[in-house]
Amino acid sequence: MAAARQTANGKDVALMGAAIVQQAARSGLLDEFQIDVVPVLLGGGVRLLDQLGDGVQLEKLLVVDSPNVTHLRYRLKR
Repeated sequence: MAAARQTANGKDVALMGAAIVQQAARSGLLDEFQIDVVPVLLGGGVRLLDQLGDGVQLEKLLVVDSPNVTHLRYRLKR
C-alpha cells in the first residue's frame, strides 16, 4: 500500500479484489469503493463486505443503472 500511494503521487489508488479491499478498509486506508455489478455467475470467491469490523457503515454516493451493469459507489463511515 505504501508503494502504491507513493507511486500515485497524491492521486487515487485503485484496488482490485476483495482481500486487499478488506485489508485496506480494516487499516483505515479505504475512503470510498465502487462495485460494478454484472449479471454473470462466476462461481465462488471472497465476499467483499465480510470482515470489515463492527461499526462500519456505508454511505451511498452514486448508483448508475443500465441494462448490462450497475455501478455502486459508497463511502465508508466509521
